[in-house]
Amino acid sequence: MLRDSKFANLFFNEQYEIQHKLLNVIVISGIIGMILALIFQFVMHFNTTINYIVAICLVLCIFVLLLANIFKHPQLAAIILSIGVNNFFMPVCFLFSGGIESGMPLWIVLGIIFSSLVITGKKAILIFIINITGFISVLIFSFIHPEFVHPMATMKDEIIDIGSTVIIVSLIMCVVLMYNNNAHKKQKK
Repeated sequence: MLRDSKFANLFFNEQYEIQHKLLNVIVISGIIGMILALIFQFVMHFNTTINYIVAICLVLCIFVLLLANIFKHPQLAAIILSIGVNNFFMPVCFLFSGGIESGMPLWIVLGIIFSSLVITGKKAILIFIINITGFISVLIFSFIHPEFVHPMATMKDEIIDIGSTVIIVSLIMCVVLMYNNNAHKKQKK
């Protein structure tokens, strides 16, 4: 039933390359993860700046879905998403949500891994180097200028943030890897 739906045809068309389908799985999973994170942050009364940043990132993800699926530019969409999220949104979130003492390092790792799954060729290597350089830069910056890192209010907040991040990131990774495994099984048939 889902295979024949407009949703499946738009995002998981059989004619799409595996990287295009993975991009869609990743972005849709990321949108769901960001919505869950927004709800969680709102309930926990975390820094409201993060909510604005996540909301802007949601808009970027919607733009990427349109670019990849309506305008048929999945590689460009993947590059825009990777650079936008990994080199702008993640570093800002890192600084505003506790830095190294938060769940942000896991989100950054997730972003870097996903970039390597959906970007092909020499572009993938270049984007990987840009992403790693961005992460190292924010680490060095936060070490040199700790006054720019907004710590969480309590240890309880840190534990809740890290715990919820582990759960959400794990769920997203499981969905993506399960989809990837199923796609490879179908390809072998």
